[in-house]
Amino acid sequence: MRRQLYSRLLTLFFLIAGLALLLTWNTTIQAVSSDFPATHDTYIDKSSVNLNSGTAVSLDIRGHSSNTERALLAFDLSSIPSGSTVVSASLNLYFFAATSSSAISINAHRVLADWDELQATWRQRLTGTNWTSAGGDYDPAVLASQSVTNTFGWVTWDVTSVVQAWVSGAATNQGLILEAPSGAASEVKQFHSAECACVFEPSLQVNFEPPTPTPTDTGTPTNTPTPTDTPTPTTTATPTPTASDTPMPTVTDTPTSTPTDTPTPTVTDTPTNTPTATPTLEFRTFLPLILREYSGAGTARIRFY
Repeated sequence: MRRQLYSRLLTLFFLIAGLALLLTWNTTIQAVSSDFPATHDTYIDKSSVNLNSGTAVSLDIRGHSSNTERALLAFDLSSIPSGSTVVSASLNLYFFAATSSSAISINAHRVLADWDELQATWRQRLTGTNWTSAGGDYDPAVLASQSVTNTFGWVTWDVTSVVQAWVSGAATNQGLILEAPSGAASEVKQFHSAECACVFEPSLQVNFEPPTPTPTDTGTPTNTPTPTDTPTPTTTATPTPTASDTPMPTVTDTPTSTPTDTPTPTVTDTPTNTPTATPTLEFRTFLPLILREYSGAGTARIRFY
């Protein structure tokens, strides 16, 4: 009884502990913030369709119809667990130079084709492979837009929606392109590239929550082996002493003594003593009765009992 009670209490304890751990995990999940540097970046120039600027220390953007320049950036987000919820994502570039103080709007788009920073030009995305449309293949939908004047510093574009699509697998991560609408003033805005070797390199800051199935799976197997281990020692310990001690003396002593001692005296003694003892007892009873009657009265009587 004590072992069974101990086993049940131990199982209950581990179940409660596992549930508490699971509840604690679920209540302490917080968004993870990570900064991802650009794995490759460059800019392409309409006025020099075969020029590659993959080693340039700046990303130039201009919207003039004949001298259009666009920036390409890509980020490796493979470390974010698939199924994570992206709380926010922002593209951060440091604006450090301009040809004038005129304001231009710079729009962020999702790139639709693979490219290489040391091969991409206005005409080609890879050496020997053209863009479908010169100037880059990108989704015309604007993800975010910022007006840039002559105030130097960090400029941020909210790209949460596209990063969520990349993490969930709804879209392929080919990077981003920044462009100014055609026909804008012939104004060049320059941002630091990853090749600047400075603290102002482009980055993608992502805040995300890991997928919930991960803590749920971890908690379940933690509780499962606990009850499995508990019954194992209980079941093994109980039958071992009972089966070894109880049946061994009972089976050995009882059957050996009973059949040997009981049947032997019963069969041999009963038929021999019964006929011999009966006449002897009758004779001894008869003689005293005769002697007593004769000595106590004048007339002798003989009675038979």
